[in-house]
Amino acid sequence: MTPEEARKFLGLPDVAPLQQEMQARMKAALESGDSEALMRAWMLAGGAEAFERFQKLLWDSARNMTGKG
Repeated sequence: MTPEEARKFLGLPDVAPLQQEMQARMKAALESGDSEALMRAWMLAGGAEAFERFQKLLWDSARNMTGKG
C-alpha cells in the first residue's frame, strides 16, 4: 500500500497542495536571504491559527473514525 492509498483509506485530508505552497514560500524567502521575509512567509500561511485548525481537523477525523464524533 502506498502512502497515498493509506491516506485515502484512513480518510485523512490531502495536505499536498498546502505543503507545496509552503515549500515555495519558504524557498523564496530563504533565497532572498531575508530572515524577516522568511518569518512573514511562514506567518502568512496562517501560523499558529492554521496549526490549530489543522490539529482540530485531525482530532475531529479521529473522533469520527471511532464513532465518538
